Amino acid sequence: MTDGPASFRDRIPGHVADDTVVRLILAGSLSKFSAQQHPQVTVGVGNGGTVVLEGPAGSVRRAAATFRRQAATMVTAPISDPDRNTFPYSFQSMIVAFVIAMAARSFVAEGFVIPTGSMAPTLRGQHILMRGPQTGGEFAVGLQLGAPATISDAILNNAADRLLGPRFPGTAKSEGWSAKTRQGDRILTHKTLYHFRDPRRWEVVVFRNPANPFGRAPTYIKRLCGLPNERLWIVDGDLFTAPSNSDGPVDWDAFQIQRKPDWVQRAMWVPVYDQRHDQGGMSTPDGFGAFVPNDDDWSLEGPVWSFRGDQPTQLEWNRRAREFTNWNAYNVGFGNTPDGRGRILKGYTYPSPEPIADLAFEANWTPSSEEGSLRWILEANQHRFEVEWTADVVRVRMRDDVWAEVGPEEGWTEWKTVTVDPVAADVSNRITVWHADQRLSVWHHGEPILELSYDWSARERLGYSRKRLVTSDELNTLWNGEIPSTGDPVEAPVAKSAVLKLEFSGGPCTLNDVQVARDLYHRAQRNNDRTDSNPARPDILDRCRPTGWGFGTHPSNLAELGPDQFLMMGDNSGASHDGRFLGTPSPFVATMVDETPYVVHRDLLVGRAWCVYFPWLLPLGGTGPTVVPNIGELRLIR
Repeated sequence: MTDGPASFRDRIPGHVADDTVVRLILAGSLSKFSAQQHPQVTVGVGNGGTVVLEGPAGSVRRAAATFRRQAATMVTAPISDPDRNTFPYSFQSMIVAFVIAMAARSFVAEGFVIPTGSMAPTLRGQHILMRGPQTGGEFAVGLQLGAPATISDAILNNAADRLLGPRFPGTAKSEGWSAKTRQGDRILTHKTLYHFRDPRRWEVVVFRNPANPFGRAPTYIKRLCGLPNERLWIVDGDLFTAPSNSDGPVDWDAFQIQRKPDWVQRAMWVPVYDQRHDQGGMSTPDGFGAFVPNDDDWSLEGPVWSFRGDQPTQLEWNRRAREFTNWNAYNVGFGNTPDGRGRILKGYTYPSPEPIADLAFEANWTPSSEEGSLRWILEANQHRFEVEWTADVVRVRMRDDVWAEVGPEEGWTEWKTVTVDPVAADVSNRITVWHADQRLSVWHHGEPILELSYDWSARERLGYSRKRLVTSDELNTLWNGEIPSTGDPVEAPVAKSAVLKLEFSGGPCTLNDVQVARDLYHRAQRNNDRTDSNPARPDILDRCRPTGWGFGTHPSNLAELGPDQFLMMGDNSGASHDGRFLGTPSPFVATMVDETPYVVHRDLLVGRAWCVYFPWLLPLGGTGPTVVPNIGELRLIR
């Protein structure tokens, strides 16, 4: 055995004294190492491409540190794969990526393009943008696929501004880049969610079209409105449900309102008026704007409305200019003409707009003194609803109009009150009032403070909206397919459109950022010529005729939902071919899944619509090709 210096690899242990002669073996190359800087160290090349440093331990440590700092390359296995840049290697990588993408598309998420406006304004199909020269407001107008160009052009040239309403045709224009056709929203669908929990009402769902699962439109996207094991009836634009009991008689008073959660309701308001777009150009031929004052001390021009008098005063919604209806500016390109007469395109009939009472009001109210008070009044469905703010108290109440003849303070429900910050001079107060789904909600500076719910049955709601008594006997007669001697109450016109008033007292005040919106409205209407696209069994033939009432829209065709059956409807009810009109399923679906007409079985659900990941495009530079993603329209789907 030959004595020699101790050998170490990569590093010298700390216990070795600096004057002890050692040999250190390092992996690397001498190409960048200067041995002249370390005269006490002998440098050599070892086996396997290693570097050997020999000398006192202290000097060797310093030489090794210099060796590492000078980027000596570690000797390892070859770092490059000689096959990486070859075609077989790249082809294998493409196959793996494709398999992963297909697996994700099949089991995790899938993208879809919205072709039509059946879910507008939540989701837009193919559309153009129009602008109101008087208001500056910009809004989308859907395009009817397959409609003759001459008809579409004529309708669009006669379109009404969204904020002026249907009585003012020709007030909307589409010029320059905004006239270019835009494709529908592109959405992502969460496909695994319903494997872990049940679908919920009001969710937006993608599903296979039971009437034609292999046709040009094999998938639909709608909002889930009806759940398994319930009866559903659409009355006055709202949804009423009762427990399913197909064997026994119908309990018409068991149908109760289905209210939307606040986060859904907030996304479903359709703008009717926005003061931010009212620069004095929204006045009507009679000289008044959206609201009509009862005296001359009001100034209703510009972004701030001001009252200069000391007497009590009032503003009333101008129903001569625009009644509260379910008119939708998005549909002017479909045939829902501004005059309300409607047209027939591709089997759709668009009836005149229908009155609506589900409204939202929001404004900043600034009194000039602490004596100021505000009263919000809504007259709808033969009832009067009031919200009053005086001092530090906000309160709500309602009453039937029949009590108006008895006395001004008779027949009211008991006030529901809440205490808030007291009214102060020249301090702005943001107040929001919602009347939707038989519930009155009050918000203060964005926070909910008060709520008044009233639980009319579907029968009562139908009677109040038509200003007539509707009996269970009449509804049973309709359910049996006959017409009662008193006539069909569903086809009776709505007695009166909603009236909105604002009353002020306590001296001068101002209003700004006034906004009015309406809720979505589910139409009760008859089937169309696509309802009987598949042969129907004799026992359901009458329910699926084009002349019959849609599913869930009339007592003669209540929506009866069994286990794992759902009812889907579009947000744009006047232009949506949805669960109301689907009719008999295709022979394949009837044999393999479910033969029940109109319904969507759970096995046909694709998933929940999650987000708009790629909205319509913007023009490059404002006038160039439409290739710029509209990032501002990226959003979650509510």
